[in-house]
Amino acid sequence: MENESKTIALCKKAKGFIYILFVSACLSAFGESFTIVGSKARIVLAKGEPEFVALAAGDLAADIRAISGMELKIVNGGKARKGDVLIRTNTDDNRWEAYDVEVSEGVLKISGSDARGTMFGIYDFIETCLGVDPLSFWNDTPVPARQYLSWEDVAIHKDGPDVKFRGLFIDDEDLLSEWKEPSGK
Repeated sequence: MENESKTIALCKKAKGFIYILFVSACLSAFGESFTIVGSKARIVLAKGEPEFVALAAGDLAADIRAISGMELKIVNGGKARKGDVLIRTNTDDNRWEAYDVEVSEGVLKISGSDARGTMFGIYDFIETCLGVDPLSFWNDTPVPARQYLSWEDVAIHKDGPDVKFRGLFIDDEDLLSEWKEPSGK
């Protein structure tokens, strides 16, 4: 009888331990939460990022300002601190236009496998997490106003496009060929 009670007690302890392991594994799978605090948050742009990545970072700051009124300063180079957004290109990654957006140690990290991937990661975060329509400028879609910018989990991972080389072709090219004065006049 005494051995049975010890066995039951041991099983209960093991069950509790397994439950704790399961819950902690589930929580770590969801990533970290992240909050942008306007007076302290910055956008840290890694040194050497091309101009189009800096322009995308400017669009991120402008969208955050439009949504919440918070002004995030863009800093070129330097170390990101807790609450900052770090934008960088990972030159060791051999994927084509791939990107990862995740929170690590309290920093929202947007990193691309190449500069285009970094830019696409910024715009995907703007659309997915901020809720800003990519065509809001053209279709007059209002930007959703929010007082707080906070997310329980930020985890966006794209391995790159299905089609490596893409282009934009206007379907009515023949109608647009006469839009300017001929060069002979």
